[in-house]
Amino acid sequence: MTGHRVVALARHRARRSDRGFTLTELLVAIVLFALVGGAISTAAVSGLRHQREVQDRGDALAKARTALQRVDRDIRSASPLLAASSTQLVMLETGASTTTKICYLVESTSSTAAELVQTPVASSASCPAAATTDSTILLTNVVDTATTPVFSFSPTTTYTNSTGSVTASTCAFTAAAWAGWYDPSCVGTVTVQLSVQPSSLSGPVTVSDNGTELRNAS
Repeated sequence: MTGHRVVALARHRARRSDRGFTLTELLVAIVLFALVGGAISTAAVSGLRHQREVQDRGDALAKARTALQRVDRDIRSASPLLAASSTQLVMLETGASTTTKICYLVESTSSTAAELVQTPVASSASCPAAATTDSTILLTNVVDTATTPVFSFSPTTTYTNSTGSVTASTCAFTAAAWAGWYDPSCVGTVTVQLSVQPSSLSGPVTVSDNGTELRNAS
């Protein structure tokens, strides 16, 4: 009898092992796999997003620095500065055989973004109010606000406010007709700040110089 019982018990255990997993065990396994897979997917997506943000930030910085170098180069060679505002610079550049007027414009493209545009024209021509076929778009997605102007100015140390129509400490014209413009003869240093807001970044990328002194500044 004892032998029969041992054989029966072994067969019973074999039948139990052949039944596989219960429904509850399968559900638990599926939930665990889903949780682990979700965690891995979240980490992978987060890593890819961070990598994209780093790349976009680096690209934006490179483009902004290139544009800043271009503007600074033109400011250093300007002789003289003809007109200035927080969004415009007009400079005369005299070459070996020709004289060219260089027009910089921060042109709004939307309520939150603008383009930095450079347009060369003949010395006797007026600067265009918008980009033309001769313009070069140096930078897009530019942030331009009253608190972060693209162009700002410092006066020369020897400026004499003979007419009283200019605020000597800022070089700004006081007349309403010239609101927002600065007296070129007062400006000694031009500071350029370029803030760029790529759509993939939560905040702008900003580069600026320490101020470029004009050649004709006294």
